Amino acid sequence: AMQAAERTGQLDIMGRIYVARSRVWALLGSHRLAWGDARAGAVAARQAGNLRLEMLALQEHTWDTRAGGVPIGEVVADLHDSLWIAETLGDRAAQAEVLGRLAVISGSGLLFVDALDQGHAAVRAGRASGNDEALDSALGGLLNAYAFLGEVEQTTRLVAEQEPLQRRLGALVGLGSTFLDWSFVSIADADWD
Repeated sequence: AMQAAERTGQLDIMGRIYVARSRVWALLGSHRLAWGDARAGAVAARQAGNLRLEMLALQEHTWDTRAGGVPIGEVVADLHDSLWIAETLGDRAAQAEVLGRLAVISGSGLLFVDALDQGHAAVRAGRASGNDEALDSALGGLLNAYAFLGEVEQTTRLVAEQEPLQRRLGALVGLGSTFLDWSFVSIADADWD
């Protein structure tokens, strides 16, 4: 399919193939190849003028950074580019997803003011989108920021909102991450019940 798309110059189709192949590489554990194909997909989508595909391609590799050794600066730059596209398209769900990811990255980098700002903006966008998956991602970003800060009350409030949402969505991996963040705060607070 890629050869046919290349021969006929169908950049939009090439972009979709790159993104699909990127997902396969990620499933196989070849994160560097996944990242390369996602980037190629973004370039092809940009050349084709398909902003939505470019936005999705830019986000594609952002959860696999540890396994793939992708430089965090490049990930952040791609997320900011993706956020700009989401804002241009008025896609509140995509904004929530990207801001949630940026909040986690900022918190991991000990940039707590940024993490909280991004997390709150993510939750506002997630609520405005009406999309439960986007809200879940946004809540996760804000929860992560508050957990890093050891804010027991805020973390507990967010877990109380996110847990039933994740159960309803069947997001069991996310649910595990939610409780992991909460457990650190509970241990630090010596609240083991």
